[in-house]
Amino acid sequence: MGRTLAFPYFQSERARLNSILRVKVGRRCPVPIVDIATNCLYPRTWESSNGKIFDFSTGAFNAGTVFTITTTGRGSVTNLGHTPFASETYDPTAMFAPDKILTLDKNGTAWIMDISGAASTFTRTSGVGQNRAWSNLTDLADGTVLLTGGSNGLGPSGQGNVATETNNAEIWDPATGQWTNDASAAIGRFYHSNTLLLPDGTVLSTGGGAPGPLTNLNSEIYTPGYLLNADGTLRTDRPVITSVPKTLQRVRSLR
Repeated sequence: MGRTLAFPYFQSERARLNSILRVKVGRRCPVPIVDIATNCLYPRTWESSNGKIFDFSTGAFNAGTVFTITTTGRGSVTNLGHTPFASETYDPTAMFAPDKILTLDKNGTAWIMDISGAASTFTRTSGVGQNRAWSNLTDLADGTVLLTGGSNGLGPSGQGNVATETNNAEIWDPATGQWTNDASAAIGRFYHSNTLLLPDGTVLSTGGGAPGPLTNLNSEIYTPGYLLNADGTLRTDRPVITSVPKTLQRVRSLR
């Protein structure tokens, strides 16, 4: 039976809650396992290939604190230090390979977080040269990472800035560490926007803005270059899965 780790979050002037709940599939009531109130505010969380849970906090409370969580018994939290950059709530992150996470900081510097060992490490890679607050990172079908949306600065509302919106898509290649500019979106997407890789290889870019400078009750579709011919028309040849193994080991690649 599988398990899910949830991070409830509540903040007010008088109270702050950031306990962790371990939920067994099929079980009605979640089980609190540990309080991480000293590491709270939108923690970025991943499971490593060896089953260890790594996090770092963002925003106003202990921003950049790196920690691990154990889920056995009543659980425990171990602090591992700090990120080498100021970690903000509006920074995007994405795990692009087992144990490897790509993130941008508020200066547009890109970092690779490696969680394969007992402690995480951070390495700089090529950046995008400017802040892309409230942007999104999406893993693409060819192994590259797509950056969309956001703005260079938070704007008066703190939720994005129409005057400096960054609508151009950028693609990061983990093989080279370089970014490539691509098509631009028609609409700025800020706070509460989201992206999703669809089964056909395109990307859904949706929402964003509310309660900020825009209220986008709409979506756009981004079509990556691997779906296009040289003249910009859609390719008609598509990969076909002819066979798959009956079982797969943890972290094993399926090719």
